[in-house]
Amino acid sequence: MFNNSLVENYRAFEPSQNWGYPPGVKMINYVSDDMRRFINPHWTTFEPISPIIRFFLGVVIFFILKFGFITNTVTMYMFTYKKQLRSSVNNYIIALCLTELGHMCTQMPLYVYNVFNGGVWQFGPLACQLSGFCSTFFSTAAIVLIAAMSLERYNTIVVGLKRPSSCSTIFAIFSCWGYAGLVSLSPFFGYGSYSPEASLETCAFDYLQGYHKMFQTLDYTIWIVFAKFFAPLLIITYCNFYMFLAFNKHENRLDDQTRQMNHSAVKCQSDVNENMRNDIRYARLVMCNFLAWTFISAPYIYVILQAALGDRKQVTPFVTLLTSLLAKCTGIVNPIILAWGDTKFRAELKKNMHPFCFPFFFITKAEKHYEEDFTIGSGIPIET
Repeated sequence: MFNNSLVENYRAFEPSQNWGYPPGVKMINYVSDDMRRFINPHWTTFEPISPIIRFFLGVVIFFILKFGFITNTVTMYMFTYKKQLRSSVNNYIIALCLTELGHMCTQMPLYVYNVFNGGVWQFGPLACQLSGFCSTFFSTAAIVLIAAMSLERYNTIVVGLKRPSSCSTIFAIFSCWGYAGLVSLSPFFGYGSYSPEASLETCAFDYLQGYHKMFQTLDYTIWIVFAKFFAPLLIITYCNFYMFLAFNKHENRLDDQTRQMNHSAVKCQSDVNENMRNDIRYARLVMCNFLAWTFISAPYIYVILQAALGDRKQVTPFVTLLTSLLAKCTGIVNPIILAWGDTKFRAELKKNMHPFCFPFFFITKAEKHYEEDFTIGSGIPIET
C-alpha cells in the first residue's frame, strides 16, 4: 500500500540534486504505476510544486488539525456532559462538530504524511477512493446540517413552532448524514469517480474527467456541486432572508410595546422578550457560521466550476491545492462561531477549564449578565 516513488524516481532523475526538482520533470513522473490510471491527464502537464511551499503548507495544516481537534472535542464534551448546555437544538452543534472532526481526521493527516513522505499519494488506489468519499461525505453533511439548523430557526422564529424534541433533531441529523451518503456513494456505482487532484497529495471527486466512461463528467460535476452546495445554499438563503425580516418586525414591535405599556406590563413581558432575544441571538450565530462557511468554501467551488465549464488552463495545481486545503479548514470555524461565540457556552467554559486554556474565549465582565440560564427555542412567533 505504501510507496516511496517520489524519492526513488527523484534520485534516478538527478542523484546529485539536493533540493528542488530537476528541470523539465512533471508531477506524473513521481506517481506509482498502480495510481497512474487514476490521474487525470490535466494534472500530468504541470511541474511539481516547490518543496518549500509544500512543507510550509504541511506544517500549517498540521497545526490547524491540532487546533481543530481540540476545539471540536471540547465543544462536543461541553454540550454532551454539561446540563446547562443540554438541549435538543444543541444536538445539531454536536453533530456538526462530529462531522467536521471526521472531515479533518480523514483528510489532513493523510495530506501531511504525503507531503513529508514523497510528495504524491502514498496509500494506493483503494485508500484514494475512500479518502475522496470521506471528503465528499463530510463536506456535504456539514453544509446540510447548517441548512437544517437554519430551517429549525426559521420554524421557531418565523413560523412560530415549538422547539423540536430530541428525537426530532436526532432524526433530522441522521437524515442529513443519509443525504450526504447518497451524494457521496455514486462514484462507487459508476457515476463519476474519485482520483488524486492538484499536487496529487489529496483525493477528491474528479471534476475534470473520470476514468469511468459510462457517464459524462460534466453532468456529474454539476449534479454534485448542486447537491452539496447550491441546494443547501438556497434553503439557508430563504430561511435567513425571512428571519432578517422577522428580526426587524420584532424590534419595531418591542419599541411600540415599550411606548404603549406601563412599567408593570413591560416587566411582565420582559421574560417573553428575553426568550425571543435568545432565539434571535442563536439564529444570528447560525447566519454568521453560514457566511464563514461560504467564504471558506466558495473559492474551491469556483475552481471546480472553472474546471468543468471554463478555461481549464487557469486551474493550476497550486491554486487548486490552496482552495482545497482552505475548504478543509471549516472544521475550526464551526465550533468557534456556533459554540464558542455564545456567551452561555463561554460562561460554562470558564467554570470548567483552567484559565490558561482558551483564555480569549472566556466570558468577560461586561457579559456577566448572560450567565443566567436561558432556554433556546421558545417557540414564540414573530409576525411577518
